[in-house]
Amino acid sequence: FPAGSVIFLDIEEGGRLTLQQSAYTRAFLIRLVSLHYSPGAYLSGIAVPDGPGRTITTAESIRDLHIPRLLLWIANDVCPPAPGCRVDSSLKPGQSGTAAAFMWQYAQTPRRPQFAGATCAQTYAADNRCYAPNTQVFIDMNVSRTPDPSAPSR
Repeated sequence: FPAGSVIFLDIEEGGRLTLQQSAYTRAFLIRLVSLHYSPGAYLSGIAVPDGPGRTITTAESIRDLHIPRLLLWIANDVCPPAPGCRVDSSLKPGQSGTAAAFMWQYAQTPRRPQFAGATCAQTYAADNRCYAPNTQVFIDMNVSRTPDPSAPSR
């Protein structure tokens, strides 16, 4: 990849990062910086329980790692704020529930009913998939602050 390219670490589990996840994530992302890449993380912006009467998102948890210039790709298909499987040029990553979001994955295929419930169900095909317009290719839907989120030189 060209120097300055954003490389996103995919953190699949939601909630607070464990000590082991934190150590690995910090080491990986700091190493990217030392190699002249821009660090990014794909992670959950969905709130989960974090003790009595408290919640946390992985996006909140990763802030404790203090990674310089970290770009966040937030996965949050909870409806709302997610609009379901539809193209909407007015959507902004910050509407994901994480103000600092650089990108927002707002629809996943197949639809996850526990998050993208009845309000969004009507925007998906009958098989609960989200399809690219005029195709039979199923996709996830994302919005970004830039047309090429991995491009070098932010």
